[in-house]
Amino acid sequence: MDMDNTLTVHSVLVPENITAMREAQARGHICVLNTGRSYGFIPKDVLRDGNFDAVITGGGAYIRARDEVLYEENIPEEAGHELCSYFLKTDIPFFLEGVEKNYCMNVDYDGFIRIRTPEDFPDRTSKITILSARTPSLPDDAIRLIEKHFRFIQHDSYSECIIRGCSKASGMEMILRHFGIPQAHTIGMGDSDNDLEMLDYAAVSVAMKDSVPNVLKRVDFVSLTCAEGGAAYAMRKFLP
Repeated sequence: MDMDNTLTVHSVLVPENITAMREAQARGHICVLNTGRSYGFIPKDVLRDGNFDAVITGGGAYIRARDEVLYEENIPEEAGHELCSYFLKTDIPFFLEGVEKNYCMNVDYDGFIRIRTPEDFPDRTSKITILSARTPSLPDDAIRLIEKHFRFIQHDSYSECIIRGCSKASGMEMILRHFGIPQAHTIGMGDSDNDLEMLDYAAVSVAMKDSVPNVLKRVDFVSLTCAEGGAAYAMRKFLP
């Protein structure tokens, strides 16, 4: 299950979703958080109250089952320096999300460490988010630079850069191998373009009613909105 606008509203778990996950786990089902956020950018109370059996973060770049880390892929230093060198010459807000800490450029953001030179590029970062609210889209040369190293996903007001070779679907596959669960026994739930690979991979795909149009037309079932507990409704509908 995706996090933002699938399980949570404004980064807070919808209470009905928590209840439905506990019901599902009590019947032997595995509940997995599958988010584009890095592990270090997930609110602690979401991890605590969600009590997930596993988490897939950074779009498949960091995966853990409870306390066991199954996979970790970080942004290569060369790519990080190259991107920092480019974006520090702009005024575009740029965020590096990490396993433990998070970083920002060209903007101050609560809880994030400010990067001021390319040499400040940190270790153990697995995801890049770029705000584009100030400009309709990133310059072509910026996109070409990003796509040398990342899968580029453009949303209405921001962009995501996912390490090549990682995806929410590859994360699902690794979790299924770990728990010995066949792909035919999976349900994927999401709301955004970055969920499409996960939804396509799942045996049953579910979208929240307030999902983006690309998702709504690709899934098997459209549930209630996130705020109405759409994930909980789908769990109770599909899980025996």
